[in-house]
Amino acid sequence: MGRKDLVNELTFSYVPLDSSRQRFSLPAHQRPDEERLEKTLENVLYIRSNFPDLTVKTNIIISPYSDIEHTKDFVNWCWNNGIIPRVQRDRSGNRISGSTENTKNLLEKLEMEPKKVILRVPGATEICEFEDPDSRKMYVKVFNKNFRLQEVCKLCNKESSCSKSLSSIRVYDTEEEPLLCFCTVQDEDFAHLTIDKFLKSKAFEEIKGYKMDKISYFNRFCLHPNFQ
Repeated sequence: MGRKDLVNELTFSYVPLDSSRQRFSLPAHQRPDEERLEKTLENVLYIRSNFPDLTVKTNIIISPYSDIEHTKDFVNWCWNNGIIPRVQRDRSGNRISGSTENTKNLLEKLEMEPKKVILRVPGATEICEFEDPDSRKMYVKVFNKNFRLQEVCKLCNKESSCSKSLSSIRVYDTEEEPLLCFCTVQDEDFAHLTIDKFLKSKAFEEIKGYKMDKISYFNRFCLHPNFQ
């Protein structure tokens, strides 16, 4: 098969079986099919046997329809076969909230505890490390673009298209002092804050509280998110 040192890491996506059969309305190639999943696992085991030095990871897509017992079994299969599991919520359409509940359900069933943030891109992505009682690791990818500060978005009376988010933070250098913007609309609350006012605001108190609750991102969505 040629040289074995040309690739040092491989990641494959994994969509768990559907407990409510909602995904069966999708085209066949997008469905979580048992036969296809078995073939995927077979191929992964072949790779592990023939390329023992290769780091193999999997990106597990959790939707509101995911069969969590099947997902739990798959995570254990990963641990038993030297695969690094990472969970990612399904952001398609209006699935993000249900995906969040299922992700929390999976973490509870596996007895996972949050340990640390291993990657943070402000306003875009976080990857958090979790461990079970046997110190087995799993990673959870959090998209901050779907996250809203509760102290900011509770002032919003929009019926759709949220304009307040961490992904909208801007800092403007003015003649007097920098201005911090949480919004894309100029005249809205929290659209223009001096740094001093921000540090004294409830929004800043909320942000400081995240260190106390390491999975708070999973619980905070505005009423009318834009599902970026």
